[in-house]
Amino acid sequence: MGKVFRTLLTRGINGLIDEDEKYTNTLAVMFRIAREFYEQSYFIAFNKEGKKVIITDGNENIFGELDLTELNIPENIWLVTDDYSDELVCVAMLPEEY
Repeated sequence: MGKVFRTLLTRGINGLIDEDEKYTNTLAVMFRIAREFYEQSYFIAFNKEGKKVIITDGNENIFGELDLTELNIPENIWLVTDDYSDELVCVAMLPEEY
C-alpha cells in the first residue's frame, strides 16, 4: 500500500486561487506531477518561460515541458515534498515563500 499524499498550500498560492479558482485544477495537475517524480526529486519547479512551463528539479534536470494551454500558471510555482514515514506532505508555494 502506498503512502498517503497530503497537499498543503501557502498563503501566496491561496491568494492565486482567491483571484481565480481555475488554479485549483491547475494545482491538482501539479501535485500529480510532483508525486510522479518524487522518487527522482523532492523539489519540483514549474517555471513559466514564454508560452511554456518547464518542469525541473530546480537544478539542471528537466522532467518535461508543457504549453501554457495545458498548464496555465500566472508565475513560477514550486512544490516541495517531505517524507513523514506514514505520509508524503507536498507544499505548493511561490518562490519567495521558500
